[in-house]
Amino acid sequence: MRNLPDEIVIYGIPYEVVYHDSMTELDRMGTKKLYGRLVPDDSQMHIYRGRRHTKSIWRTIWHEIFHEILDSNRIDLADESNDEEQIINMLSVGVNDILFRNKLDFNEVKNGKV
Repeated sequence: MRNLPDEIVIYGIPYEVVYHDSMTELDRMGTKKLYGRLVPDDSQMHIYRGRRHTKSIWRTIWHEIFHEILDSNRIDLADESNDEEQIINMLSVGVNDILFRNKLDFNEVKNGKV
């Protein structure tokens, strides 16, 4: 999982992954620090790369994937006792940690090496 993807397919829809070196490119309104943003209408996932470690970038990619999974299935985790961003952060950190610690690589699975 060391290589960063140029495209990720979610529910059969290919999303181009666009990397940015500046956070302001992601958040044009300047309202908050964004590390990633999914734009379903354009089939694009925008990711802040900057000087971040690959593992951190992958965590952001997972974060955006989980957002799309929830949105596509019309699942709203936010209520008075839950913060959807916090839940998605926990999921993305957890999945990313498991994949990196166990050196799991989707390219190897795809090519039949695992």
